Amino acid sequence: MGYKIDGNDLFDTYGIKIERIAGYLDMPKRKKPTAQTWDDEDGEEEFTDVTDIFFDPRNITLFCHIRTTTKLDFLTKLRAFKTVLKTAGLHTLGLPGMVLDTGKTATSGGPATITDTGIGWTVNEWANFELYITGGTGSGQNQTIVSNTSDTITVDTNWDTEPDGTSTYEIRQKDISFYFKDGFTFNMMTKWDVNSLVGRFVLPLREPDPVIP
Repeated sequence: MGYKIDGNDLFDTYGIKIERIAGYLDMPKRKKPTAQTWDDEDGEEEFTDVTDIFFDPRNITLFCHIRTTTKLDFLTKLRAFKTVLKTAGLHTLGLPGMVLDTGKTATSGGPATITDTGIGWTVNEWANFELYITGGTGSGQNQTIVSNTSDTITVDTNWDTEPDGTSTYEIRQKDISFYFKDGFTFNMMTKWDVNSLVGRFVLPLREPDPVIP
């Protein structure tokens, strides 16, 4: 699985490869103020109540290139990707290597559950991750996990087709939601490289304001 934007593989769809990514592992920074200064007392009191704590959105930068063997193919893929850049609103970024538990087969399922008897999970260790049915009954569905016991996962929405003992599944990190940064100008450096046309560019993304649980 490669990098994806809005569910579309960047390389398969647009010929884009990600050389590196910056900012994804950064912790969001606290918004100021972080403490209350009391006029009638000497000193200040740090905010510790969750309702008083706010964070700035993270900035994530993708360092990318498109490589093709013909100018026509290069322009076709570039134009298709620029259509995505011009689409306003919230997008999603899927990262490779974010499959956390794979190759599993369920023992049963319910309207909004899947059970793998004897697997021995820690309670709620998968909350807010994504559950994908990858094969068997219900294949192709995915839902957000709201809770889990030692052997049963509950998702946030009922399955269209309930999984059963033939269903295989994966647990993945949820996709990142982002906006293309305001004022972003698409700049690309191109050159011929061993009979191929290469265009390098930087793609800055901005997450929405974090939601405090």
